[in-house]
Amino acid sequence: MSVIPNQRHLFDIPDDVAYFNTATMGPMTTASVEAGKAGLARKLRPWSIQDTDFFADTARLRPLLAQLIHADTDGIAFVPSVSYALATAAANISLAEGQEILVLEDQFPSNVYVWRALAESTGAQLKTITRTGSSTLSDCLLNEIGPNTGLVACAHIRWTDGALVDVATVGKKCRDYGAAFVLDLT
Repeated sequence: MSVIPNQRHLFDIPDDVAYFNTATMGPMTTASVEAGKAGLARKLRPWSIQDTDFFADTARLRPLLAQLIHADTDGIAFVPSVSYALATAAANISLAEGQEILVLEDQFPSNVYVWRALAESTGAQLKTITRTGSSTLSDCLLNEIGPNTGLVACAHIRWTDGALVDVATVGKKCRDYGAAFVLDLT
């Protein structure tokens, strides 16, 4: 896995500030702020916005994102929030009674609550995976995925400590067992 170079220049963060609370309130890039200003200015005259403009930006962005993450364009969807996306995923995942839903300890709450509700409504079992000793989060997940796993839900990077999950390896093992794999990539 390669690491991207320092991206600090894209943000308006003073040199003497180290800001880490991005899971709660991440700073926006200066380009995002400019795009937001342009979008707000456009809404000063909403009668000039055509119906076709409503989907134009996402139609342009979906193939770019698909190319970036090596995915199928039709598999890319934009939603207003992670909790909305997770609820949508949960509504479309079939689990049998007794199947396991695996989540990580200290996972962001919106990526736990929806799976608790799904477990309760389907009779599946929610199982929280704890990292032990020198094991990685990926190792701990990989050790638990098996024939009874119906779903693995986690983030690529855990918000509490920055620990990474090897999503390619975990995803492969999920596919090997026919388990759904839901990622929070915020």
